[in-house]
Amino acid sequence: MTRIAYLGPSGTYTHQATIQQFGVEDNEMIPMVSIQKCFSALLKDESISYAVLPAENSTNGQVVFTYDLLRDYMLETPNAARGCMLPGFAIVAEQYVAVEHCLASPLPMTADELKNANIERIYSHPQVWGQVGKYLEELARVTGKALSRCDAGSTSQAVDRCLRDYREDKTVTLAIASALACRISGAHIVQSHISDVADNTTRFLIIQRRKQEPLQILPGRQPTPSGERIHLVAFTTDRQGAGSLTDVLLVLKRYGIDMRSITSRPFRRCSTSSKWQYVFFVEYSDELDVPWDSFHAEVGAHCREWCHWGTFYRNNRYYS
Repeated sequence: MTRIAYLGPSGTYTHQATIQQFGVEDNEMIPMVSIQKCFSALLKDESISYAVLPAENSTNGQVVFTYDLLRDYMLETPNAARGCMLPGFAIVAEQYVAVEHCLASPLPMTADELKNANIERIYSHPQVWGQVGKYLEELARVTGKALSRCDAGSTSQAVDRCLRDYREDKTVTLAIASALACRISGAHIVQSHISDVADNTTRFLIIQRRKQEPLQILPGRQPTPSGERIHLVAFTTDRQGAGSLTDVLLVLKRYGIDMRSITSRPFRRCSTSSKWQYVFFVEYSDELDVPWDSFHAEVGAHCREWCHWGTFYRNNRYYS
């Protein structure tokens, strides 16, 4: 049996990504209370083989908690040859989950009945508010009042709080969550597909411990991956000033490598007073006939620290 840690509780979009990647048979999916706990569980518990983490949303951008932890683990790893860091885990797959938010209630209720209901609060994860803003404006117009927005640790927790309010004192509140969360908890869906952007999607990374077991690029179950492979590296530049990032990116150009994305997160060394330093994350395609050892040596020559986080198949949902 394969044990997988994921950002819980059950019913979250991360749970859905875990199911898509591994299926449900012969697997134990272990919900964690934070992204940090997912990393820690994988590193400290040898019975856990993988962890599934949210990385970015097509509407709201990167999940900074995940990138900040990747940054921290890279910078805290003892220096290896040529400045290359080897943290205790690697990225071996990606998944994409369509974010199809639903309006949930503890009671069966139609959208028309909602107009006359005495409801004052609505729960969801803080990131969700920016994905359903137009819907909430229309809801306020129809009902004649704006609901008080209450943050929850996850969309699944939002549903749980909604159900608890009714269970404890018969107060009817609402939640915005996934259909999976509603189905698991027993909440009633008042309205489906309420996201402002119809094709809103979240990307997830699957990480595996580097030690104790050989790394394996996972094919993924739903959907099947494309034949394209992607590399993810992170690095700091070897100097400050004009052209330091360009020096690294020009290596990709010389080798004819297609860069697919670049993002950055700030960091600060205790040994320097500079506040404006960055770890850059770059994804690029696995081109044929590239002398990778030579390429990585040239990249490393322009970096103070760098880390090859992993190689994985591009998921077909990337193209849809």
